[in-house]
Amino acid sequence: MPQNYLKSITATLFLTCFVTLNSHAELVADYFFESNLNSSLVQAPALNSLASTPQYQTTSIDGFNKKALIFNAGEGLVLDTSSLISNDEYTIVMLFSISEIIGYRKLIDFKHRTSDLGLYNNARAIEFYNLERSQQTSIQPDTFIQLVISRSATGETEIYIDQTLELSLMDSIGTGIGIISNNNLLYFFVDDLNTNTEQSAGAVARISIYDTALNLSEVSQLERLDIIFTDDFEMNAF
Repeated sequence: MPQNYLKSITATLFLTCFVTLNSHAELVADYFFESNLNSSLVQAPALNSLASTPQYQTTSIDGFNKKALIFNAGEGLVLDTSSLISNDEYTIVMLFSISEIIGYRKLIDFKHRTSDLGLYNNARAIEFYNLERSQQTSIQPDTFIQLVISRSATGETEIYIDQTLELSLMDSIGTGIGIISNNNLLYFFVDDLNTNTEQSAGAVARISIYDTALNLSEVSQLERLDIIFTDDFEMNAF
C-alpha cells in the first residue's frame, strides 16, 4: 500500500479522535520554508529575512526529508503581525534548531529590538528574560525542537518544548515582556540592538501563529510536520 495513502488514513483517524482541537483558536499563519518565506494561508503576510539572500537546505526531521531555512547568526526573520494577532494574545509554534547553546541566544524579540527582554536559550534552557528560567536543559545543538509560547490577554504565559511544559508564569499586563511593541513586528533568531551578539546560526522548518492562547490539551495535539490543523478542522498532509 503506498506510504502517502497510509499516512492519509492515519491522519484521518487522528483527526476523528481529536476534533475539539483549536475549537476557540484560529491558525492565522503557517510557514513551511519550502524554498520561500510565504505562509500556506494566503491571507498572512510573508516573512522577511535579515539575510541578503535566504538559503534553504533539505534536512532530516523526525525521519522525513524536509526543507528548512538556514540562517547565520544575526540573519533571523521578521513578521508583521498587524493583520494577524493582537499584541498581547497569541500562540507561536516554532520547529527549529540552533548551533550555539552556550550563554544567551535570543529566539524571539517582541520589542522591535530596542530591549534586552525576550525569549532566549540560556545554556540549553529556555528563559523568559528577565522573569524566569526553566530548570530543564532541553535544547541540544543542531537538534530540531518544537517550541510553543502561549500568552493570554491577561498575561498567563506558558512555554513548551516538544509538548512538555517548561515555564508557566504571569507576564505583566500592559508592559509585559511578551507584549508585541506598537511597531507590530516579531523578530525570530536575532538579538536586540542593545547587545547584538546574543544570537546563533541555525535552521527553521516551520513557524505557526494562532490568534489566541492554546491550552495544555491543545498544545499536546499539535503536529510538527505531517498534519496542519485549522480552526474549522481542515486537514492537509505535508
